[in-house]
Amino acid sequence: MTIRALLFDLWGTLLYVDAAASIAERRREAYVASITSALRDIGHEHPAAVIDAAIEADAAAMQALNKQGRDLSTPERLEQLLDFVRPGLAGRLTPDAMARFEEAVVWTVRRIPPYAAPGSQAALREARARGLGIGLVSNTGLTPGYALRQILHEQELLQYLEVMTFSGEARLVKPTEAVYRCTLEVLGVEAHEAVFIGDSPGPDIAAPQQLGMTAVLVGDREQDGVTPDARLDSLEELFPASARLGLVD
Repeated sequence: MTIRALLFDLWGTLLYVDAAASIAERRREAYVASITSALRDIGHEHPAAVIDAAIEADAAAMQALNKQGRDLSTPERLEQLLDFVRPGLAGRLTPDAMARFEEAVVWTVRRIPPYAAPGSQAALREARARGLGIGLVSNTGLTPGYALRQILHEQELLQYLEVMTFSGEARLVKPTEAVYRCTLEVLGVEAHEAVFIGDSPGPDIAAPQQLGMTAVLVGDREQDGVTPDARLDSLEELFPASARLGLVD
């Protein structure tokens, strides 16, 4: 059976960041510094410890919401974060002040910039040459879809992606069934005609398989009861593996 479309995860699949624990700590510190500076600039100075606690509270709130399959839009997420800094703070900011705050939070990603995964551009280029539909399904966090599109453009990946579903825009997160289905519908393919490629066994393998997609795991992460249809060390192996599965000619 040949397939008609490929759906990709983003982080750890098409885009990489250094996964070292020290980088995660630096990223947290970068958010604290960005938010502290932005609030100071707009006349609402708070200690870094308060900002750090707000980020922690925001993350816990999002984890609880994501367990329900839901996500917040960018304005909603920023308002929530501000109100964890100080209750009611979001309502006291002018539109210009809110824009300054949004810019600081959204573009903190540039302090430790992601880069294109090895083989990602070649895999997308070959998919395009083969006439396959190409989609992306990603949970977004504090970096919203519009910023991720810019990063994908800079990494020369955006031009290949026909449909991009970001959780903050759809207000749904993986592994909610609807977030995959809406991507398939826009591509105009059925689940059994598509392959999902990602690095997380649950949302990128188990959930797509339950919908009828073939699922390919990039990397060596494991989860009990989850068996990918193929496992790759990198996207450079995608089409050879797909050929062995009989998914492409």
